[in-house]
Amino acid sequence: MGLAMAALAFVACSDQWDDHYSDAPLSGTHNGTLWQAIEKNEQLSNFKRVAEACGYDQVLKSTQSFTVFAPSNSHFTEKQADSVIALYKTDLNAGARRADNKAVKEFLNNHIARYNHSVTTTSIDTLTMLNGKYMSLSAGLFGGKNVLSSNELYGNGVLFTIDEPVHFYNNIFESIEKVSGLDSVKAFFYSKRYYTYEIDEANSVLGGIDSLGRNYFSDSVMVKYNSLFYEKASLGRLDREDSTYWVLLPDNNEWDRMVTEFTPYFMYHKKITEPYDSMRWVKPRMAILEGTTFSQNTNLGLRDYAEGNTNAKIDSLMSTYAVPAEYRRFYWGNDSLHFYQYGDKENPLNPFAAGGMFSGVEKIQCSNGQLLKSSQWPVDRKQTFLRDIVVEAENAHIQYNEKTTSSKMVTYTWLEGTEMYNRLSNHSCLEIKPRDEKDKVEIAIGIPDVLSNVPYDIYMVAVPECVFDSTLVNGIKFNAFRLYKDLEGEGPTLEGIDSLTTDPIENDPAYKLGSYSGKEKGQGYALDIDTICLGKNIVFPSCSYGLDDPEVRIRIKGNVSSRDKNVTRTIRIDCIIFRQRIDPTTE
Repeated sequence: MGLAMAALAFVACSDQWDDHYSDAPLSGTHNGTLWQAIEKNEQLSNFKRVAEACGYDQVLKSTQSFTVFAPSNSHFTEKQADSVIALYKTDLNAGARRADNKAVKEFLNNHIARYNHSVTTTSIDTLTMLNGKYMSLSAGLFGGKNVLSSNELYGNGVLFTIDEPVHFYNNIFESIEKVSGLDSVKAFFYSKRYYTYEIDEANSVLGGIDSLGRNYFSDSVMVKYNSLFYEKASLGRLDREDSTYWVLLPDNNEWDRMVTEFTPYFMYHKKITEPYDSMRWVKPRMAILEGTTFSQNTNLGLRDYAEGNTNAKIDSLMSTYAVPAEYRRFYWGNDSLHFYQYGDKENPLNPFAAGGMFSGVEKIQCSNGQLLKSSQWPVDRKQTFLRDIVVEAENAHIQYNEKTTSSKMVTYTWLEGTEMYNRLSNHSCLEIKPRDEKDKVEIAIGIPDVLSNVPYDIYMVAVPECVFDSTLVNGIKFNAFRLYKDLEGEGPTLEGIDSLTTDPIENDPAYKLGSYSGKEKGQGYALDIDTICLGKNIVFPSCSYGLDDPEVRIRIKGNVSSRDKNVTRTIRIDCIIFRQRIDPTTE
C-alpha cells in the first residue's frame, strides 16, 4: 500500500499551515486547540474521557500539530469508553510505556495522525497514523467509517468526526502475540534480547546539543524496536505496514519438537567471540524461522491467492532468505543449489494443494499479510540449514605454507561451449604450485557453516593435467587432514599452519571413487576429473555455522618423493564437498 500525504486545500490558509510547531495561531483557523474543540463537542464526550484518562489532553493542547478522527457517541458508547480506559490502566500497571499501551496504540493512536491533513470532494488519500497503521481517507469515509464532519482547522491541527471507531488490524508481529498456540514463537520474537525500547528521534523534540556535541531531547518519544527485523532483515519487516508477507510459523508442539531436534547441530565451542550459550540458544530457533517468510513482491502467485484466485500457479516459493540465481555460486558454491526456495520450474508447486507448503495451515489475516500457523511442519531442513556444503577452491578462504607453496595461485575458467564448461563446478578450478620443483604444496581450505553432530562424507574434486595437455598422464599424490576445535575451544588455531595439530583423514595417498589408469598403490594416473573421498561419516564436535571465519579446514599436503614417477607436484582443485548424511538413504 503506497503512502500518499493528503493535499492541503484551504484557500484561506497561509504558508503557516505547514509550520507544525509554531506557537502563533494559523490564519483562517478556529480559535483554540484541538483539545478545546473536543471538550466543547458534546458528541465527543466519550472520546474525550478516553483521551484524558490516557494523558492525551496534554498532547492535543501542545504546539505540535495533529489530525484527529474522533468517533462520536452514537457508536462509541460510555461502556466502550470504560473498557478502553480499563485496558489502559491494566497495561499501565503492568509497566507498559504509553506508546505501547494497548489502549493508546490500538485506539487513540489509531485515530490520530501527525501533522495537518484535509480532504476534498475528489481526493482519495492514505494517511499514516501515530501507531504506524495506514488509513484511507476520502470525502465521505475514513478507514471505512462514515465521516460526519471534516476539515475543522484549529491552532494545532485539524478535527474530523466519524460515526464509529475504525478497526485496529494487527500486523504479523502483533498477531504472533495474540494468536493462540504460538506461545513458543512469541517467547522468541518478544524476547528482551531483541525487543527493546529506543528513542524515536523523528518524533521527539530536539532540546539542543550538549557539551560533547551530542543531541539531547526536551521531549523524547520512546518506541519498541525489534532487531530481528532489521539486523536480521531476511526474516522480513514483520512489524512494518509497508510490505506484504506470508509467514509460516509452527505451533507450540512443532516448535518444541524442532528445537529439541536441532539443538545438537548448533553446539558452539566456548571460545567463540559471542557467548557460546547464547549462540546455542539462538541458532536452533533461527534455523526454524529462516526460510519461512515469503514476500508477495517476489512471489506473485501469493498475490493472486490474496486476491481470491485459488487456481493460481507458481513455479516455486522463494523465501526472503533465498539467494537469486546469479549469486548462488558466491553463497552456496554452486549455481544449481537453491536453498530456502521450494519447488522449481520443472516441479510447479501449488502451495495450498495437498502436500504443498501451505496445506492444512490455519490462516490469519493481518494488516501486512498472512500469518499461517502449522501443526505439521512442511519445511525440509535439508532445504534450509542442514545442507550440503560446496566450497569452490577458487573462491575459498585458503591458508598456505609460504615456505613450500607458491603464493601465485591461478584460477582457470572455461567458457560456455567448451568441452570442460559443464564438467567442473562453477566452470573453474584453482592451480596450486610448489615454491620450487623440490617442494611439496601445503594448503588449508576453510569450510564455512559446518554443523556439529552431523555426519559428513567429504570429497575433493581434482582436475588432472591431461585437461590442459592431453599428452600428460601425471597423477597426484597427497595426504589430507581435517582441522577443527572441540567444545572447549581447544585445537588448531586459524593461523600458522605449521603449528596446527591435525587429525589425519587418510594417511595413505588419496584415492579416487572409481578406477585409476594406474594400478600401483600410492600413485594414480588421473586421466579424468577425479572425485576423491577424504573421509566418510565424519562428525565434528563443535559448530561453526554462521561464523565469520571458517573454523573447519581441510589440509592438503603434497606427498611426492624423488622416487615417484609420473606424479606431479602441482595440485589443481575444482571444489571441496561436504555431503551431510543425516539421512543415509539420500545420495
